[in-house]
Amino acid sequence: MSSSFVVFTIFTMACALAPSWNSFLFFRFATGVNASSPIAVVGGVYADIYKNPVSRGRAMALFMGVGRLKFI
Repeated sequence: MSSSFVVFTIFTMACALAPSWNSFLFFRFATGVNASSPIAVVGGVYADIYKNPVSRGRAMALFMGVGRLKFI
């Protein structure tokens, strides 16, 4: 997940410096691909960290609640 975040950051910076619309669309697509990988594996990460289902459920609820705040 760390390497995906580094690549996400690089492509976000590339979006800001894109010289044309086509390159901007490509950089935006690459940004989205790299941003989606942590979201896809966070359930497995929490399952590895929290062995108790109750604490795992609370951690997932907190993760989903905080992620939802940026869309409000």
